[in-house]
Amino acid sequence: MTPSRSERKNARTRANRKKTPASALPRAAGSSPRRGGVPTREEILAFIRESPVPVGKREIARAFQVKGSDRVALRTLLKELREAGLIER
Repeated sequence: MTPSRSERKNARTRANRKKTPASALPRAAGSSPRRGGVPTREEILAFIRESPVPVGKREIARAFQVKGSDRVALRTLLKELREAGLIER
């Protein structure tokens, strides 16, 4: 049985997405992996500075293992950093 038109389109879309491999991103501040929670302003700024590629919310959340409702706090913190002129969108 051949895949439907929408199944073929979804497969192409997934295949064409560009993802930054985790190995290309720097680890979160410190040598040991962090276990959840919202990172500090300094940790976020250091992570962005050390990254060889542009990073967004998703990459920051992954690097610091931010989960669930902590993502809302992370988004707010990033907004504050943006408004203060410390980071660009």
